[in-house]
Amino acid sequence: MADETVDVLIIGAGASGAAIAWSLAETRMRVVCFEQGDWMNPLDYPSTRTSWELERFGKKFEIGLVSNIDDKLLGQTRRHFKSDFDLVVTAQQVRSYKPDPAHFTEAERRMGTKKGWVHVGASYYHDVEPALKKKIPVVWVNRHKQALEPSQKKPTAEVHNLREAAKLLGAA
Repeated sequence: MADETVDVLIIGAGASGAAIAWSLAETRMRVVCFEQGDWMNPLDYPSTRTSWELERFGKKFEIGLVSNIDDKLLGQTRRHFKSDFDLVVTAQQVRSYKPDPAHFTEAERRMGTKKGWVHVGASYYHDVEPALKKKIPVVWVNRHKQALEPSQKKPTAEVHNLREAAKLLGAA
């Protein structure tokens, strides 16, 4: 087998690789497909959990959650996080949904100040715009690399994931 020539080498036998290998094999092409091996259990790698970044933030900063969620659903979700939040403001509590500034106004009221507060959010519309209007520094987690329209204001900083945000804020 080591000296045989193949027509196609496919790296990865996932859904796409396996489908291509099968399709090409039906044409009588000589196909070799390499696979990495066993499935990786994400629980073996703590950095694959979103809560891992939150845990890192929580070791250095007080962390809060400002969310368009109701309290009951949040209660069910919080069981999956190892760290807890120092401040929680939900849509149910303020009877409003972001981008309405009520979440940010309530968070400021509970903290007693905006000083030292940085809002980290993934939605330009729901997080960045209202934070900028309230003059709160905001880090936009732009996972999908969205381009801003010329009329949109730039966030204080832009990153592509929470790990980059942690590094930017000195929590990495």
